[in-house]
Amino acid sequence: MSELVLMTGATGFVGRRLLRVWLQKTSARVVVLTRPQNGDATAARCGVAEPELAEDFSRRVTAVAADLTDPRLGLSPALRTELATAVTHIVHCGGLVRFDVSLADARATNTTGAAAMLDLARQCPRLRRFDHISTAFVAGCRRGVVSEDEHDRGQQHHNGYERSKLEAELLVRGAAGDLPIAIHRPSIITCDTRTGELAPFGAVARLLGAYAAGNLTALPGRPDARLDLVPVDFVADAVFAVAADPGSVGGCFHLAAGPDRSPELGEVRDLAAEHFQRPPLLIGGDPSSLPSALRAEVELYAPYLTCDLAFAVAEADRFLGKAGVDLPNLAEYFAIMARGVRLLIRQMRPPHREQPRSIP
Repeated sequence: MSELVLMTGATGFVGRRLLRVWLQKTSARVVVLTRPQNGDATAARCGVAEPELAEDFSRRVTAVAADLTDPRLGLSPALRTELATAVTHIVHCGGLVRFDVSLADARATNTTGAAAMLDLARQCPRLRRFDHISTAFVAGCRRGVVSEDEHDRGQQHHNGYERSKLEAELLVRGAAGDLPIAIHRPSIITCDTRTGELAPFGAVARLLGAYAAGNLTALPGRPDARLDLVPVDFVADAVFAVAADPGSVGGCFHLAAGPDRSPELGEVRDLAAEHFQRPPLLIGGDPSSLPSALRAEVELYAPYLTCDLAFAVAEADRFLGKAGVDLPNLAEYFAIMARGVRLLIRQMRPPHREQPRSIP
């Protein structure tokens, strides 16, 4: 029997690239669990519409409506049995990636979703891997360098997203005795270095977009604060590289820049000023003069601009080095990202409507 990958989150910013990597680098069939309202648009949203690949990809991808907030995933008993019998690999990337929701709402998708996927995994006799996409920021309000094997040390968290992802991780870790799990922790995700595409509502796109448009002039933070930034295509390639190595089962991996490769906030400010041709941001300034909506958004991101936190990457680098997956320097792809930001600004700007002219 052929390999069958069950993937969640494949319509999202990271998930679309994970799906593409699996289709390009394997011959596996992929079942995508997607929200019911996505309907037949799933294949297009999954980013598999490259002309030279579309026909082959469409034959290998099947979309199934599912609900991560439901302990049974909203699947019928018959469909659960059908999937469980065939699935060889689960890639769980689905979740709620928002900092402005309550802990209860974040748990409803992130923690319940992980529990539901683990429950299904335990019914899969052919399962060889369960790869869980978490976040490096399960570290919460920690300080210093966080090792890859650290998890719950009683740390506080900045928001419900971080906390719910830690709780999901603890469930996955707890299943290591009976399931072939691995945990992947990306840090702050930037753009696709090939296309410049950014997650439209992600922190990087929102802050750079506001700055490029002239709306953001000051940020909280310290110029010497380190920002652990990684491109989304690096994350997808890294997840695949680690997952392809049987020796990674049971491990946890920071898909991050690490202490030595993370740029300082001041460096990012200078790159932004150069590429957007605007006065440099005032770092450590008072953002109270910003429009209220933008000020509220900046406050969500403030902890990540002031924290003294770094992520050890030795274990991940060991696997990525073997696979030849390299992290590009931010300066190498900032121009591409800047183009992506400008495109987002144009797409989000309300269309100009010409004023009606009077009849002469």
